Amino acid sequence: AVARSTPLESSGGAGAVNFQSLLTESINKVNALQQTSEQTKTAFIMGDPKVSLADTMIAENKAGLAFEAMVQTRNKLGDAYQQIMQMQV
Repeated sequence: AVARSTPLESSGGAGAVNFQSLLTESINKVNALQQTSEQTKTAFIMGDPKVSLADTMIAENKAGLAFEAMVQTRNKLGDAYQQIMQMQV
């Protein structure tokens, strides 16, 4: 058996990581990036002088990359789940 330095589920110990809260926090961050991207895009379209095309493109790319990373993580978790379910006990 391989010992883990940090458990995936909170067991009340110091430094424990709760997987559900970590996943929820990540999804919320991706959502916030997407909302910021939309707000920046809207401000640019409306002619806000404080928002440049570069700001708009950077915000859009950040949101796109974060979403793609979240999708890839979801796919990897799904694959891992399938492999675990196929294991013989």
